[in-house]
Parts: sequence; structure tokens; C-alpha cells
Amino acid sequence: HLGGAETRYTINGVVDTGARKSEVITNMLTTMMGDLIRTNGKWYINAGEHRAASITLDENDCRGAIEVLTKTSRRDRFNSVRGTFLAPNNNYKLSDYPEVTSSAYVTEDGETISTQLDLPFTSKASEAQRLAKIHLLASRQEIVVRYPAKLTAFRLQAGDTVAITDDDFGWSGKLFRVQSWTIVYDNSGGGSLNIAKSTEPPE
Repeated sequence: HLGGAETRYTINGVVDTGARKSEVITNMLTTMMGDLIRTNGKWYINAGEHRAASITLDENDCRGAIEVLTKTSRRDRFNSVRGTFLAPNNNYKLSDYPEVTSSAYVTEDGETISTQLDLPFTSKASEAQRLAKIHLLASRQEIVVRYPAKLTAFRLQAGDTVAITDDDFGWSGKLFRVQSWTIVYDNSGGGSLNIAKSTEPPE
């Protein structure tokens, strides 16, 4: 709940049994800005919220150079979110919710750049705006890293939050969300872990 007044995430709506399963799941995930991840033969679902780090990695856990990508391309950047939700005052028909715009990002980009986020399983305008804001803020978390870790990071799985400390980058417990990882074998026959596309989670 938010301040004890409103539930943070809810799901409301009707499922079309003729729709593709992937489409239904994708639409359902918009109700919490979440992820559905399959790892180690199991499915995990994570809501779009801040989560404490599972572990902290530092220079002693790194086996090579960290690759950092820092900018979203202009083509994929936006600073305003609009879309539709199930409006109770319109007989639960899909209607526009109030557009969410960041004036700071508009100034940074030099113009308003909108994106569409439809929320077919959300029935409160305030909730729709909150989801739109999360979507907007998450899009501006532009640091993406590939972190070549030792096996000390083996207990991480996709969806986990990890804290990374690295003096070269000035990071002290900087939080990232693991998007994927793969096991890499080096020439000596030893095992290591490559945490791929670890991205900053939204606050």
C-alpha cells in the first residue's frame, strides 16, 4: 500500500481466450512493471520495485575488464508517457490516462518525446500514472554493464539486485539488476561467471 491508502499494484480486466498467451502475459505484467524470468527450469515473477542487493561484488570478485554502455540511443529515448487504461467512468472502456512528463528530461532532450504505454489491466487513473512514471524513470537509468565475475557470484540469478563496488568507476555499492548471466570456461579449464546486461533498477 502507498501511505496505507492505495494498493501499489492491482490487476483488473478480462482475458480474451483467443489471444496469444504471450500477449496476455505481457499485458498482465504492465500492471506492476514487472518481469517474468525463466532460470534453472523455473519461472520467477518480479514486480517493478526497489529490492535490496542479494550480494555485493568488488574488485576481488571481478576476473576481467567491466564493459559499460552509458547512453540510450536518441531513437529509443523518451521523456513523456501517454496511453490508455480501463476507465470506470467510461464503462471500463479503454480511455486515455493523464500524460506523465518529466520537465527535467524535456529540458535535457531539447523537446518533448512521447511514447505509448497502454495498460489494459489497470482501472485507476492514479495507478496508471504511477506505472507510467516508473516506466519513464526506468528508461532513463542508462548504465548497462557486462560484469565478468568469478564464481563467487554464482548464486545470483536473473532478476536479482546486486551491489557493485569498483574504484575505477567510482562505484560504492552501486545497485544494478541482473538481466542475464552465462557460465564461461577459460583456457585453463576453470569456470567463471559472466553477468550480462546488468542494469540499474529504478528507485
